[in-house]
Amino acid sequence: MSDLGVRHVEKKASSGEVLRRVPEGRHAEHDEVRRVPEKTARKLRELAERYETAEFSDGDPSCVLKRYKTVADIECAAFIAAVLAFGRRDQFLPKIASIFEEADKHGGPEKWLKSGSYASFGAVSDSVGAASCESAGSCGTGAVSCATSATAPTADKKHVGTDGGNRAKTDTHDNDKKCAGSAKFYRFYSYSDMTALFARLHEILEKYGTLGNCIRQLYERAPTAECASLHVDSTSAHREQPAPTERRSLPQTPAERLLFSLEAAFSGCHVVPQGKTSAAKRLCMFLRWMIRRDSPVDTGLWSWAQPKDLIIPLDTHVLQESVKMGLLPEKAGATLKTALTLTNELKEIWPDDPCKGDFALFGLGVDAPETHKN
Repeated sequence: MSDLGVRHVEKKASSGEVLRRVPEGRHAEHDEVRRVPEKTARKLRELAERYETAEFSDGDPSCVLKRYKTVADIECAAFIAAVLAFGRRDQFLPKIASIFEEADKHGGPEKWLKSGSYASFGAVSDSVGAASCESAGSCGTGAVSCATSATAPTADKKHVGTDGGNRAKTDTHDNDKKCAGSAKFYRFYSYSDMTALFARLHEILEKYGTLGNCIRQLYERAPTAECASLHVDSTSAHREQPAPTERRSLPQTPAERLLFSLEAAFSGCHVVPQGKTSAAKRLCMFLRWMIRRDSPVDTGLWSWAQPKDLIIPLDTHVLQESVKMGLLPEKAGATLKTALTLTNELKEIWPDDPCKGDFALFGLGVDAPETHKN
């Protein structure tokens, strides 16, 4: 996908407008060259400055970046918040907060995950689990493969007696836990799905120390042609196995390689979507949080990666405002190809930091008269 089949036109318009890219195989000398009007570029710069402030995080999932102090806590909290940041804010923000309220009882996300205390998260509501069993008549549905294969280390397993009464009580208790786990946590994600995600983070912390170290090693160790074929095995963070065949095409650019390395670390986890053409908005947002520097919002924790290699998080607001401004064609879909195209457009304005445009387009979309979902 070399530069999306497009190339730079190496000259500037006399009017000061920024030249857009021309499709490969066409000749700028004979075809009309589309331009990003200077007026549009100036408006985007002004909007970015207006919205990229500390206040941006108020009521935004990025507020979690300020909740913790240590690198491991910030990374884990940010990733959990990012993968749940879809739909309406008044619905997903309380769900995110409930996870960290539980984690903070155990000393924060890192300690909660490394200790295995997260394993009880799927049984937080026995009443919900009981209701699910009564209505469904079975507790076996709703668990995904990643959830069933991921096991949490626990030190409080009860010894079961040999008499029938104790065995019956134990079976009932186990069934209640399964029912609670299959209950929905948020939208189409169950408590079991969430526990599986926590188990994967536990494995990563055990092997790599931090999530950032894990992604860095996957990014730096794997050649470009192999990056998409590696992932952390769901039963052992110490092995790498071929990824499922439904993975994306092999990454061709540093930006794709960075995104695919993050996807690879969570291959098989239902909470981390990895469609062939998905724009991966939530993962791109997480990477923006970790990599962009000198920002009142983003952390810049991953100094080993470059902001120029980020892909813009393509949500509804960003897509719609980009179309209105002529940065994308009217029928552009929410795909990775579209996200890469828009990122390249924004590089004409911010060559080393294209995701600064995310603040301009997202902020403008949120403030627009129409109300859109993320």
